[in-house]
Amino acid sequence: SSNLGFMLDFKMSFDETECKWALIGGLLIGLSSSLNYLIQGKITGLSGMFSTLIRGDRSEGLSWKICFLTGLVLLPAYIYQYENGTFTICNHTIVAFDPAISFASLSFVGYALGGFLVGFGTKLGNGCTSGHGVCGLPNLSKRSLVAVCCFMGSGIVVSTFFSKHPDIFGTSSGFSKEWADFYHIASTIVLSLMLLLTLVQIVQSIPKHLPIDKLECLFGFLEGLIFGAGLMISGMTRRSKIFGFLRLSDSWDPSLMFVMGGAVCLNLITFQIIGKRMMKRPVLSLSFQSPKNKEIDWKVVVGPLIFGAGWGLSGLCPGPGMIVFFETPFMLIFMPMVAVGQLLVPYALAKIKKDQIIKLLSKRSI
Repeated sequence: SSNLGFMLDFKMSFDETECKWALIGGLLIGLSSSLNYLIQGKITGLSGMFSTLIRGDRSEGLSWKICFLTGLVLLPAYIYQYENGTFTICNHTIVAFDPAISFASLSFVGYALGGFLVGFGTKLGNGCTSGHGVCGLPNLSKRSLVAVCCFMGSGIVVSTFFSKHPDIFGTSSGFSKEWADFYHIASTIVLSLMLLLTLVQIVQSIPKHLPIDKLECLFGFLEGLIFGAGLMISGMTRRSKIFGFLRLSDSWDPSLMFVMGGAVCLNLITFQIIGKRMMKRPVLSLSFQSPKNKEIDWKVVVGPLIFGAGWGLSGLCPGPGMIVFFETPFMLIFMPMVAVGQLLVPYALAKIKKDQIIKLLSKRSI
């Protein structure tokens, strides 16, 4: 059948237990972002946090973002390193990670391209699944609604296409056992240093008299822990689960809809009712953060389309990518390319603006 045919002819594989835990994970993600909003007045955008981190921009709250990201990766890294990637809650075993060998299903070039598209797209569109989806939709943002439709649509199209044409990027030979073992040791050291830096940031942010408005590093760390737990429980740290949702097939997995649904519904209550109607200001800030740009321009369409393509190809977006970084050496290709993509956006926009000015001046001179 044609490509259009296989995209439209699919069946749903509904697993009630998977959907239940996906909903619980989504509620935890919503709880984390709600606490961040109500306590610090901030929007939880993981691609934005990563951008601040790679640029070392202290003017954008670098310290508390480091603490949040450390909390985000801490529990998943522990579960992977010391619990074989699984844990049990209420007699239900949750598989938090795919087998390491599964990452070899995509070539190095595929990870590099996927990472670049994810980075470039999230920076150009100013958000990812967390910023636009988990937080933007509850804020009733039209920009976020457009962005979500764009990255979901392109993610489904690209992922479904490559599932039918896997030879385009092929597979990878993977890494030797010695290199994989070394990587796990090195990643554990990196995580330990991140945790040490976070503890230093928390201690330094607490003066002798302990004013509560200086505790954002501590709260950021705790919110990151909750967010990371939500990603694991919901299945967002497993590429197989992401592909199960993005690839339309006879075993299509709808459970990730419950992740987004749970997070958005909870945040809708906290953002719109508690935050805007019952609280005059956040606990630790003077005002609630809200996106200044409300215009639906080309960037909020093209950016998410590019991000969705990278997401559909790699099965990873910025948050899960940072978590899986401690699982597989393949992330030494993916995450640096996310950084490259984000860092190139200002130069690309400057080039576009310069070309537009040149064309405008050329028309006036004529």
